Amino acid sequence: MNLTNRLQQMSDVAGDPPLVHEGAPGGVWGASNPLYEFLAVHVQPGSVTLETGLGMSTLLFSMWAGQHVCVVGSGSQVDALRSHAEQRQIDLSNVRFEVGSSDQVLPTLRLDHVDLYLVDGGHGFPHPAIDWYYGALMMHDGGIVVIDDIQLRSVREYLVDFLEKDPRWVRLAGDHKWVAYRKQGDFSVREEWTEQRFLGRPRLPVMSRLKISVNRALKDVRWARNRRPSD
Repeated sequence: MNLTNRLQQMSDVAGDPPLVHEGAPGGVWGASNPLYEFLAVHVQPGSVTLETGLGMSTLLFSMWAGQHVCVVGSGSQVDALRSHAEQRQIDLSNVRFEVGSSDQVLPTLRLDHVDLYLVDGGHGFPHPAIDWYYGALMMHDGGIVVIDDIQLRSVREYLVDFLEKDPRWVRLAGDHKWVAYRKQGDFSVREEWTEQRFLGRPRLPVMSRLKISVNRALKDVRWARNRRPSD
């Protein structure tokens, strides 16, 4: 399927979105068109894809990916999406729904590798960071993570700020609302702070630094006194 056909499918889904989110304007919380266009370019027919959250992106993944896993907190949203897809003859046979809180579901998933991962579930801290962490453990060298709603401080100031500093995650695209990174290297995100020197040297609080300086000064005074010749 060429890009023109995918963009047409994207337009069709946007024009007739699934009504799956109670209280959302128009019945669904959607991402921006540039994010969907990025997916259209980077999701391959045999791709293994993963997302937290459910909506228009889930329908697009079902059309474009080889295998898709959707982690969603509400079974009623899954039922609404299935009904919407069935009425429009959209095949969801390659989509696996995992219902439950993402912090509980993601650690139980066993995927050999993830080619593209959309983080768009819970946005309150620390959910985006937790979702990224467990999904990134399953991503291979060259895998892509897409993070939506980075205008929210709970997403930007903790997760995005870290990825911007880590040279192993290369920024591919994005704007004020979303961003995508490619994982460069076969490394695990399960690591200690000593492996994250790109964050710079740790700085102690002012009072802690002052105490260290005073203790060093006192130690020098004691050393000098002990060095004096006896009378």
